Amino acid sequence: MAGRASDRVYAQLRQAIDQGMIVPGQRLLEVEVAERFAVSRTPVREALIRLAREGVLEKAERGFGVPHDDRRTFFERIDARRLLDVEIARLAALATAQTAPRDTLEAELAAAEAAHADDEPQAFAQAHYALRDAVRVLAGNRLLARCAELVDDSFRVGRERLYAVEAYRDLTLKADRQLVEAIRSGDADAAVSATHLFLDAIEQVGQRRPD
Repeated sequence: MAGRASDRVYAQLRQAIDQGMIVPGQRLLEVEVAERFAVSRTPVREALIRLAREGVLEKAERGFGVPHDDRRTFFERIDARRLLDVEIARLAALATAQTAPRDTLEAELAAAEAAHADDEPQAFAQAHYALRDAVRVLAGNRLLARCAELVDDSFRVGRERLYAVEAYRDLTLKADRQLVEAIRSGDADAAVSATHLFLDAIEQVGQRRPD
């Protein structure tokens, strides 16, 4: 029972964070979260600790909070993605050239394009990250996938605000198209190049961020 309650609290907290209902600087106390979800403090504690381990929350005074996405964290994330995403893209292209299905990639790319056209940042973010998940599945390395998911989790709060900017959605969608085409063609070099170009572009965006 406690395990199921913990999973439910975990899922609902993640959704609230994704949707901006819980923001950086807002403190989450066990007793308040327990009252909110009408459960005991034990499953709440388990859910909060789980979210902290995933980097979605951080320990704060007398509770937990959503971390601020500062300049240093932004560039640390880019460095981590250069180590992870490039290899994942390469492996996904090689796997697709052999046996892996492509339908999921095509569907998520179409969903991202539709959300972009409809100016729906939240739907765009969901489709883009679903596409990234599909690429990780195609790559076939579960440890690499898990590490990449942890890096993505550290950006859950800021991504919808960023995707509210049409130019950034354009940039992201262009990179997604290039990556899907490279994977569809089984071209590992093109998949690596598309990933590097995208990371270079978002690094330039980061250079304009205030300290």
